[in-house]
Amino acid sequence: MSEISTIPGSLAAKVNYKIGFWSSLLMAIVNLWFYAAFLPYSSSWNAPWPGIKAYAESFQIGPFLAWIVPAFILPPVILTMMVSIHRTEAEEKRIWSLLGVVFATAYMSIMMTFYYIQMTVIPFHLSNGTAEGLPLWLFSYHYPHNIFGAVEGVGYGFLAISVILSAQVFRSGKLQHWVYWTFVGLGISILALFVNPLLTLPAALGLTLGIAGLLFGILAPILLAVLFRRNQIN
Repeated sequence: MSEISTIPGSLAAKVNYKIGFWSSLLMAIVNLWFYAAFLPYSSSWNAPWPGIKAYAESFQIGPFLAWIVPAFILPPVILTMMVSIHRTEAEEKRIWSLLGVVFATAYMSIMMTFYYIQMTVIPFHLSNGTAEGLPLWLFSYHYPHNIFGAVEGVGYGFLAISVILSAQVFRSGKLQHWVYWTFVGLGISILALFVNPLLTLPAALGLTLGIAGLLFGILAPILLAVLFRRNQIN
């Protein structure tokens, strides 16, 4: 990362590094929140579908929103982090960081809209007995071969591309190389969410990539936060 020179140079650079630091750290925290809430909920993946009436009767909004809310918060946090990467890079590397911003914007647009629907439309109809048309939108109904899985797949496909492209700017020094490989690892593990609705992955591979996504989703932004802080101090 190199210092940028906008109004005035050193101050602008520190502001960008500070925003990058906090957005990266927040990404790690929100990812941890998401996985902590989602893993207990994911036990419904392999449960037989009981029918929409039984599902609605057993539906609990608390555990549902516990992981939907961080999934809704995460996209703008990630986009902010990507913009910070772009703003603090040397001119010759900015093609990669700019592409990262573009694909992160597509990811945010899709996923925030989708998760807002999940937070509002789904609980309302389940609570009011008008859920006949909802099964394809529900996570536990033959995921990933439902609308939920397909929309998530598109959104996370854009995120995977964004992360892998942005990784290309981290090529100088030991810490940057760690950031590079954790970003690439994160992008590959996220890409599984795009592939799975098209070609269902073996359970063992899906589990492995899920664990990798958990580890890289926390480690990559933490290392990036350290890099931002180091550049802010220097």
